[in-house]
Amino acid sequence: MREAAAAKGTFYVYFPTWEDLLEVLRDRTIKAFDAAYPVPAGTCTDLDWLRLVERLAVAFVDGVVAMGGLHTVLFHTDFAQRRPLPDDDSPIGRLIAIVRAGGAAGAFADVDAGAVGRLLFAVIHETADAVVAGADRRRALAAMRRVLRKTLEPDIR
Repeated sequence: MREAAAAKGTFYVYFPTWEDLLEVLRDRTIKAFDAAYPVPAGTCTDLDWLRLVERLAVAFVDGVVAMGGLHTVLFHTDFAQRRPLPDDDSPIGRLIAIVRAGGAAGAFADVDAGAVGRLLFAVIHETADAVVAGADRRRALAAMRRVLRKTLEPDIR
């Protein structure tokens, strides 16, 4: 409270509980990501969908690294279990929607968007965890991109 130059009581006017504060921080984090990395609504056939997924994945990895321990607090603690994001707002839900839209645009292989979105999110998140743990960022991102491409590129026969 001293750093904020505010009395403890003032804090509780705006955030009745610690979890209320965490929820606001999580919402602002997501809104900032969305503002920095907008995703077009609907199916757009002239969009480079694979590049979009790669750009979002790299941004996610870098965002997790930049957040440090705050990422864990906001997304992987009891708080996140008690106050989960709506499915459509979760990173997995958003990735599933992108895989579905890219598939509808003919840019991706014909895949089960739900299953593939979950698996790709696991790859992206594990890449972030590896970089946080000290893995070489360039190599980790190259491996992640390879998996994204191999999974999403349509079969050309």
